[in-house]
Amino acid sequence: MINKRKAIIYIGFGELYVVMALLSIKTLRKFDNETKVYLITNINFDPINIEYWIKDRDEILYFPDASTNNREYKTSLNKYIDEEKVVFFDCDTLILSKFDIAWSFLDYFDIALKMNPVKQKKMGKGDVSILNKKYLIRDIPHFNSGVIFFKKSDLIDEFFKLWNQFYKKNNIKYDQVGLMESLFLSKLRILPLTEEWNFFPDINFFKGKVKKPIILHYTNRISYVIENELIKIARLTKLDLYEIKNKINKKRSERKLKIGRFEWFKLRLIWRFLYKTEQKRLNLS
Repeated sequence: MINKRKAIIYIGFGELYVVMALLSIKTLRKFDNETKVYLITNINFDPINIEYWIKDRDEILYFPDASTNNREYKTSLNKYIDEEKVVFFDCDTLILSKFDIAWSFLDYFDIALKMNPVKQKKMGKGDVSILNKKYLIRDIPHFNSGVIFFKKSDLIDEFFKLWNQFYKKNNIKYDQVGLMESLFLSKLRILPLTEEWNFFPDINFFKGKVKKPIILHYTNRISYVIENELIKIARLTKLDLYEIKNKINKKRSERKLKIGRFEWFKLRLIWRFLYKTEQKRLNLS
């Protein structure tokens, strides 16, 4: 049975992000096989070999635009869907548990997204001022935009309008600076989600020492399990394997730079020796 009141949306600009989105959808379908999925992308591909892509229901919205313009679409999500209740998932997420309770949150709130547990200190983001230079991002509570549940309304339309305007005005690659400014100025009822709804895994997660979250947001922590799944999907969709592998290696280099060589070495060992365990934890065995 198709639920026409709800929708799930991804934005996958670039071939790596398309296969990431499809992997996320694969994990999603273990818990929700009824809700329509939209994929906004600039890659013209055929999902015919993806068995969990429901061709008579799910929809690809194709825009032949530059990959660098992906956040233009993210900050205007409300334009592309008509359903009443919507969740946006970043492509680099895996759905690990039931999340249907979140739909009922939208009976009481206009939007729900994770409050980051620590301040945003990243250069180019944390040091940016908002609200006529009243605050620096690093000095205020900070939301993450990787998982967003929202309810369609005039208020949400105004919020997205502001978010898109501030994103363009700030002229930086991060959308979360404009997100904070638009949330401060909006009249939305905001529900801060806890960490399990948008969980960034550390080494303890891969060791199996952390309780399984609802939604895993792996970003550049692309383990061998995740990589192999992405490669399988790339082959099924006939996308550029060489390009995708290069992008994966680039993201891993970013992780190595962030945590240092020794921690990176330990992480790779865990990925290798706990491969089967991780497969099971990620529902990919």
